Amino acid sequence: MTTREQNLLRCAEKCRRANEYAHDQTRQRRFERSFLSFDCPDENGDAYDYGDCGRSVRRMMRKLDAPYRAKVRNLRFAAALDALDGHPELQRTLRMMRRHRWCGREKIAAALRISPEAYAKRFTRLCRVLGVVP
Repeated sequence: MTTREQNLLRCAEKCRRANEYAHDQTRQRRFERSFLSFDCPDENGDAYDYGDCGRSVRRMMRKLDAPYRAKVRNLRFAAALDALDGHPELQRTLRMMRRHRWCGREKIAAALRISPEAYAKRFTRLCRVLGVVP
């Protein structure tokens, strides 16, 4: 980004803050703040959601998309294993990472029976071979 573009962004941000401050001083803003907030939770502890795409619609869409996402995830995993064809230890590491994906790095290192430092080095090699930025 050039210096001119950075200066334009700073100026735009300054003007936005000034407009927001000026709007905060109006009767309209006081009127808006007097309304009940929809951010407070209901009796189940869930936040109120009055939009057209409510929580139930998003839940339904996740459920409909779940098989597709699982298939894509499996294909990406298979492609990563193929890319690591000449590196059996990295393939094993990737499999353990997937098996223990909700656990910490310490648990993955323990499952591989290596130290956390060795796991960090192996993870860096894995990212380098796959072309992923850690």
